[in-house]
Amino acid sequence: MDSRSTRQITQQYLTHCRDHRFIDTAFGGVKRRNRVVDVNELSIPVNTSNCFTGMFRFPEAYQEHCQRIGSVSKCPPVECYSDFVWFDIDSSDPAEALGWGRELVGRLKEQGDEIVRNLDIYFSGCKGFHIGIPSQLFGLGPSSDLPAKIGRIAKKLAEGITIDTCIYQRNQLWRVPNTKHRDSGLFKTKLTLEEFTAWSIDQIREKAQKAAGVPHVAYPERGDLNPHPFLLRIAESVDLAATRLPNDSGNQVVRNKPGWIGEGLKNLSDGNRNSTFAKITGRLHRDGWSPEDIAALLVPHASQVGFPPDELQTVVDGICDRYPSTTRFPVSAPIYIGNQEIRSETAIPFAQLLSQADKEIPWLVESLFPTEGIAIIGGAPGIGKSWLVLDLTLTCAAGGKWFNQFQTLQGPVLYVDEESYPPLLGKRCRQLVAGGKPEPIEDIHFLVGQGVSFTDSRRLSILEVNLERYRPKLVICDSLIRFHSAEENSASEMKRVFESVKELVREHHCFFVFADHNRKPGENATSSQHALRGSSEKSAAVDCQLSVSQAGDVLKVEHSKSRYGREIPAFTFKLREPRLGKIQLVYAGDVREARVSEQVQRAVPVILDCLSERDLVARKDIVSKGQGGGVGEKLIDNGLKHLVNEGKIERVDKRPDGGRGSKSAFYRLADLSETGEQS
Repeated sequence: MDSRSTRQITQQYLTHCRDHRFIDTAFGGVKRRNRVVDVNELSIPVNTSNCFTGMFRFPEAYQEHCQRIGSVSKCPPVECYSDFVWFDIDSSDPAEALGWGRELVGRLKEQGDEIVRNLDIYFSGCKGFHIGIPSQLFGLGPSSDLPAKIGRIAKKLAEGITIDTCIYQRNQLWRVPNTKHRDSGLFKTKLTLEEFTAWSIDQIREKAQKAAGVPHVAYPERGDLNPHPFLLRIAESVDLAATRLPNDSGNQVVRNKPGWIGEGLKNLSDGNRNSTFAKITGRLHRDGWSPEDIAALLVPHASQVGFPPDELQTVVDGICDRYPSTTRFPVSAPIYIGNQEIRSETAIPFAQLLSQADKEIPWLVESLFPTEGIAIIGGAPGIGKSWLVLDLTLTCAAGGKWFNQFQTLQGPVLYVDEESYPPLLGKRCRQLVAGGKPEPIEDIHFLVGQGVSFTDSRRLSILEVNLERYRPKLVICDSLIRFHSAEENSASEMKRVFESVKELVREHHCFFVFADHNRKPGENATSSQHALRGSSEKSAAVDCQLSVSQAGDVLKVEHSKSRYGREIPAFTFKLREPRLGKIQLVYAGDVREARVSEQVQRAVPVILDCLSERDLVARKDIVSKGQGGGVGEKLIDNGLKHLVNEGKIERVDKRPDGGRGSKSAFYRLADLSETGEQS
């Protein structure tokens, strides 16, 4: 048991954001709140049940406001800070809550031991658990909208897990560790990671029968934590209120700056704040903005006019819950540098257009994919599209030749997958590397199962963060249907999907490749270009289209569309497994060669059967036997040429028996023993 006093513990833990040291307290029940104190002077009674402190710390202005009006409510927006991103997991069955909590911890452990080593885990003292991740691991600092941001982070990390989402308010009270729950008689008790993951609920409740130390506010064990890359990306992906991003020239690019909001707030007063923000929310919601995006966009405006973020969140949630959105897509707002819009609408003069005509097309994959644009690789489910795009990923990252035919431009690759899971992708990569592919670890990053969507700006921000971080030349998305909620047969809705993709291409100068499904056989696909399932807008929107289909024992790739050059001839490849644990995608020639090869194989058995009967056989006798079996003269000749080239038969030109007349072609089986070959 910790022998330090409550005050000693508190003073030693306050190492981060020292100016934000004032918290609300409620000792003996929530009705005894509105007693804001300096954390350094906090003294918590030892034998009192139902003791709470505020979840967030504030600057001194928070205490002054409470002393002036007697309540923490209606405090003007001020910065606040929380030492943890908390998850409150409750259930009428505590064992069920324990299972949910373990699932959350398991997800975090997949991202690295550093996260779970620094978790704060408590049995709440009644029917659930409190799990805290230190805010420093997210790179979080004080801000006026921190409660809403922490709420978005928690919802994202706990997706599919039942958590109490009502706790993310700036005046939220939080039960003090080592104090008793009045109803259950059990203490809020800290658990080690081992206890939480291995003990039964009965063992945990037994530990909570008595206090494990003096009451104190929860604090991180270490004050020098650096942001964890995974958690930092999560925080950045939900930080939509931070609308300023540096561009290549160092200027500030401001997005989503619709001037009508400022106009609407000009005549704001205490009597019309709620109704004004409700009207603005309604307009944004009708245009397809999500509740999270609306709140993030309006927080800075609300702060300027003294409208508390938690009240704004209530308005936004109320409007969005009451009135369903009429469109699934966000509007495209102008982009600004300072006060100047940077999206140029100036027409290009004819002479300037002609001056660009002689510029060479820069290729990412020679003759197939340019360095910027969009492609779709279509095919039936299970035909091998995922192997194809994974092989392309490894090749481009290394700068090799795809299928030993098409030179690639070496560069980073971002592989976004909403169908597979990391162990399966890892296994496939290992098989391709074992089959001969290079292993460019530094130049490939995988974004798997993160719910990226081109029709949800909040989910799209996950992808944007990774594009900004890794700056890939190639982005693989497997498969298209998983990346939007649009109606696939609607041209207008699919057009908006690809507008979002094109915006990312222009901004990040990269090339997107989508795997997609073809129509089922018999669904009126008149050509490979029109074989894609759904609207023809898919084919119209992309710069390149490949179609994969089965052709005997090989897979055929047809180049159905190329905006920047002529389509290359269709080619074939084989998906080979030379031995267990190795996978190779092997070029098998263009389709014309494959057709000839397939026909030649019909002649080979006839020729070999004929030559097995005697030493030298005249060409005319072989042709005669072939025609008797339905194989024409031309095929026999092609088959003879093929077998000679393969070294399996020999050609001898000589005169017929008796020595008269011109020389004729005779054939015999090759003597393989002389070449060292074995049959």
